[in-house]
Amino acid sequence: RVLVKTVTGDAAGQEERARSIVDDIEVAGFDAHVVKTTSGPRGKAQSAEVVLQVEGMTCASCASTVQRAALRTDGVLEARVNVMSGRVLVKTVTGDAAGQEERARSIVDDIEVAGFDAHVVKTTSGEERSGPGVDPDDVESGGGGGQRRPLETLVLSVTGMTCEACPTRIMDVVGKEPAVASVNVSIARNRVAVEYQPSPEFGPRDIFAIVEDMSYTPSLWVDSEGGSDDGGDLELRHVLFLRGRFLIAAALTVPLMFIMHERMGGSALARFLRLTDEERDNVIGWFGLRSVFAGDLPFAALLSAVLAGVVQWETGRLFYTRAYRALRVGTANMDVLVASGAGAAYLYSAYFMLRQMAEPDAVGEDFFHTSAMILTFVALGNWLQEASKRRSSSAIRKLLAMQATTATVLTLDGYDSSVDVDDASRARVLDEEDIDAKLLHIGDVVKVLPFEKVPADGVVVLGSSAMDESLLTGESRPVPKQMGAEVVGGSLNGSGRLFVRVTRVGKESMLGTIVSLVEDAQMTRAPSQVIADRVLGYVVPGILGLSAFVFVVWLTLAYAGALPPEWTEDDGKVLFSFLFALAVLLISCPCALGLATPTAVMVGTGVGARHGILIKGADVIENLAEVKHIVFDKTGTLTKGQPHVVRHLLYPEQVPAYVAEKFGKDDALLSQRDEDKEEKEEDDEDDGEVTAQTPPPNRTVSESIAMSQRAAFRILYAAEEASEHPIAAAITAFTREKAYPNGKPVRFRSKDATSLPGMGVVCKLAGGVDVAVGNRRLMQELGIEITKMQDQAIHSLARKGFSIVLLSVGVRGVARGVCAWLAIGDTLRPEAHTVVNLLRRMQIEPWVLSGDNAEAAASVGAQVGIPASNIIAEVKPADKEAKIRSLQAAHGTDAVAMVGDGVNDAPAIARASVGIAIGAGSDVAIEAANVVLVNSSLGGVATAVSLGRVVTRRIKINLWLSLGYNIVAIPVAAGVLYPFTAPARLPPSLAAFAMAMSSVCVVASSLLLNLFKPPRELANVTGIGNGMGAADVVRPAKADVVGPPPSERTPLLG
Repeated sequence: RVLVKTVTGDAAGQEERARSIVDDIEVAGFDAHVVKTTSGPRGKAQSAEVVLQVEGMTCASCASTVQRAALRTDGVLEARVNVMSGRVLVKTVTGDAAGQEERARSIVDDIEVAGFDAHVVKTTSGEERSGPGVDPDDVESGGGGGQRRPLETLVLSVTGMTCEACPTRIMDVVGKEPAVASVNVSIARNRVAVEYQPSPEFGPRDIFAIVEDMSYTPSLWVDSEGGSDDGGDLELRHVLFLRGRFLIAAALTVPLMFIMHERMGGSALARFLRLTDEERDNVIGWFGLRSVFAGDLPFAALLSAVLAGVVQWETGRLFYTRAYRALRVGTANMDVLVASGAGAAYLYSAYFMLRQMAEPDAVGEDFFHTSAMILTFVALGNWLQEASKRRSSSAIRKLLAMQATTATVLTLDGYDSSVDVDDASRARVLDEEDIDAKLLHIGDVVKVLPFEKVPADGVVVLGSSAMDESLLTGESRPVPKQMGAEVVGGSLNGSGRLFVRVTRVGKESMLGTIVSLVEDAQMTRAPSQVIADRVLGYVVPGILGLSAFVFVVWLTLAYAGALPPEWTEDDGKVLFSFLFALAVLLISCPCALGLATPTAVMVGTGVGARHGILIKGADVIENLAEVKHIVFDKTGTLTKGQPHVVRHLLYPEQVPAYVAEKFGKDDALLSQRDEDKEEKEEDDEDDGEVTAQTPPPNRTVSESIAMSQRAAFRILYAAEEASEHPIAAAITAFTREKAYPNGKPVRFRSKDATSLPGMGVVCKLAGGVDVAVGNRRLMQELGIEITKMQDQAIHSLARKGFSIVLLSVGVRGVARGVCAWLAIGDTLRPEAHTVVNLLRRMQIEPWVLSGDNAEAAASVGAQVGIPASNIIAEVKPADKEAKIRSLQAAHGTDAVAMVGDGVNDAPAIARASVGIAIGAGSDVAIEAANVVLVNSSLGGVATAVSLGRVVTRRIKINLWLSLGYNIVAIPVAAGVLYPFTAPARLPPSLAAFAMAMSSVCVVASSLLLNLFKPPRELANVTGIGNGMGAADVVRPAKADVVGPPPSERTPLLG
């Protein structure tokens, strides 16, 4: 066998690469064939990345040209273009920093050859990082594991680099740090970019210090051109540039229009200036234009040619350059149409002017004004279009504007972030320093004054306040924050002063994650856009061909005598036919078709982010519109995910006497136990000296009961304390108080602990004690008997919506039974009932998919309005994905969405056509999801579906607008109606104006999405709905002894 690792690529490329490898091996004299190929781990990026900002893209055809240009560079694997923001993401093979920088320059060169201005925003070194999604086959149903922090990039302006050896020195010294992934140095720009892994031990200020120790002077990089990473300044500069081109063209075209009108015998100048005929003649004479307005054709035409020529140079140059470069690389875009129309109009006018100078009686006219008007109207359209596009892409700029620019870092005495994590009340401030917020380290303690922005995600270690998080989550109410509470960077502090320990910075922060997800979503293409882009590849060549066809048809009809003579007597047969062809060339607008989808997607994802809904792709928006079934997880999704013990029942006679004696001593005796003896018992469980039959000391009944109760609680605590499951946390919190009311818990070490997903946990404790904690299914799997009375009690509570956890303890020689159960309650989300009813009105069928017992799941379903037929309960985590598959098979692959929050939901979330994760859920679930609800409200589910439907509807409207415009406008321009309207027809200048405005209308149509509001039923969801088992949940759990304990009919009840 030969294992060959290659760079990743698409399936076709990988197959071709495999065939090449086989050929090379066979050339070497060996027979070979491919056993299998893999495309690399899904959800992981196996390549380096280059992010570019490209100016001049106006439509999907431009984007295709840029994409092809980028793909021509050696080592490029993939190129994704966002025509709206001008961003290009290029994935390349990995390499060293110098090679990556050289490749980035090559990509820029290739894009500029294609006719666009480009520069590098950032590069990444190809370190493995989290991808945009998780494949369901790659998700462990019970796993989790830590996730590496994403790499951060610090860009510095470094002065003091004076020779060619300086960059090498900086790369060597900084690159030696274990946390540094790559270092790029540009001595020409005094720029140093460091890619590093942030941690409490290493951060940006450490990089500053390293550079300073080398006798250089670093500062944060500010683009000398005024640009920034978010591209907002570049977009604004481009809009202002286009406005300037339009104003120049307009300033020259207006005099041209007056000249044209006066030459045709009009009096536009007199009317405009409100002059009499005598005053008009005087004005003409003052400015030396008498020969022009008197009809001296050569001079008038010459002046018109000069003015129109300046317009061609100042404004048209942009279109001509792009058109030439596009044609040179084998593409045809909107610039080709504009350049062809304006250029043809100007060249024909110049030809006619020269001809008329030679033949004064020549039939026809020049129309320099038309060539100028074409460019003026197109420039106007481009300016308005880019301005509208900038408005549509404002979501990211607004998010970035929420970041605090400075932070006050404290030096504390008496506080250690690794020990006193959430409490700095005893600390004393030694020093404070104001720094740029980009230089914060994980573990820094920052001071947040009243009404200041929080500079980074963190935990409150001192103080209390109320935080306005509306800009991030859409939740308008202030959120109280006490010591230990998490705060989000970018949120606005209330009236209190806070000390906050920084826990996440940069890309890992909530704001950084939101920005990354929105950017990634806007870089993707919706299915409708893929189809539109494919059609656009044929539109421009088709229009050019159609224009030529129209010219030939009209010219043939004219020379064949099939047209009335009066139609052609003024312009002549050639010009008459040429004007129709020119109108066709100018009125068609492929840009409108190419902008129909990306503008709506960009605005829609921004609107979603504004409402706390992060949509990870353009295709997700269209999938949301197709959803007909939404499957909810129960715990943490329909409920708040804050379980607590509501009732408990203990059967003392089921606790072996040996176990009660060993684990049930009171705190004072237990704290004096011999640790060495405990360890010896753990290592030698089978010595047989102490068994279950060993008679305990004489105890009173009440002492025996108390010891059995303490033993059961302590065993539960020992079995569950290592688990991160919410129910385990609830049991641990409850049993700690019951088991150790007077002191610190004594740790009984568990051995051979095995977590059984969907059932519970089994383990061993010292002295050969076997423990099983879990649901009924676990007890049945282990053959542990559940008595009839126990079964009745369990069913009774389960029907009220409680999750039941059973405890069984056994030792050698004793049959195992259930010695205790706990009823775990959770509070229903107040908005759950409203959301479910709203989904039903939206013709969406809600479902529940839960690993809990059937009675509890049915109870929750009944409270929120989900029928029993749509409840799927007692499902193991590994089987949740299969249930989603079966629903997709029954109702359609695109019709099923899954909403969840836990690690065990991740496979089902990834398998569904739309996976929706609660923002407060696990990282694995969020990574697997297509949609993330930042504020963790279920109302976001209905809002996301509603937004998906509205955006998809707007995309269809845009597509029909653009298609309808072209379907109607092109025949009109071609003269289909001319037999009925002669001699009136569509002038080329008006055709150019209509074309320019069609794109503006499509962008403006998409901007209407900013008016989107969530369904009005969600306006007051707070407080709606009933808590699950409300009468029982509010009552504190307590235990009372009911009668004497000799039989199971008199258990301990809580």
